[in-house]
Amino acid sequence: MRHLRLLLTVGLLGLSGCRPTGDAPTAAPPAAESPAAAAPAATAPTTSAPPAPAPAAASAAPAAAPTAPAATAPAAVAGPALEGVQLNPKNGVRLLLPDGWEQVDSDDGSLLQLVRRESVGGVRVNLTFDYSVDEKVAPGTTLDAIEPDFAARFAAALPERKVTVLGVKRVTVAGEQALAVRADLDSEGGPLRLKQFVILADGTFWTLSAVGPRAQFDKVVEPELNAIAATLELPAG
Repeated sequence: MRHLRLLLTVGLLGLSGCRPTGDAPTAAPPAAESPAAAAPAATAPTTSAPPAPAPAAASAAPAAAPTAPAATAPAAVAGPALEGVQLNPKNGVRLLLPDGWEQVDSDDGSLLQLVRRESVGGVRVNLTFDYSVDEKVAPGTTLDAIEPDFAARFAAALPERKVTVLGVKRVTVAGEQALAVRADLDSEGGPLRLKQFVILADGTFWTLSAVGPRAQFDKVVEPELNAIAATLELPAG
C-alpha cells in the first residue's frame, strides 16, 4: 500500500530524473528562486466625513443587512486545448495523452509516466501520475488539515535534493480541491523547477507532477501540465 511520504518521495525522484537528449546534462533538482516581492498594498484616499443628513419626515424602514458573499471554489486549472488519446491507468481514472507526448514504462513505481517527445532546453520533460492510501489519515480528513505544514513536509521528503518550495496554492482539479505546489530543485545537470498537484478525495491522495528546466518551465512545461491536469477524471466518490 502506498503512503503519502513515499508518494512524495517517488514523485520527486522520478521527476528529478528528467531524461537528457543527446549530450544534454542529466537533470537533477535546482535551487529555488526567491518569489517576487509582493506589490505594495493600495492605500485608500482619506476623505472628510459627509455632513449628517437632515432628519426624515417619516421613519424609514431599516436597511436590509448585507448578504455575505457565497464561498467560491478555487479556480479550476486550465491550459491550451489538447488533442490526443485518452488513457485509463486505473479503474475510473481518465487522462489525456496529448499529441507530442508518449507513455513510457514507469521507472519509479508510479501509476503512469509520460515523456514529452520534444526536449525543452535539451532535457526530455516527464510527467508522473500516482496515488496513495494512507491509513494514518483519519476518515474525513480534508486539505484544510494538511495544508498548513504541507510545504515543510514536501521539502523534507528529499533534503539531499535541496528542495525549495516556492508556493502552495489551492486550485480545483478533476472537480476536487487540490494543492498546487511549485518548487525548485538542485540538479547536477542544471536548475530544475517542479509543479505537483495533490488531490485528497475519499481518503486517497492523487498526485500529478512535472519537472523541467527552470528557465523554460513557466512558459513551456507548466502550461502543458495544466492542460493535461484539466483532462483528469477520478473515480466517483
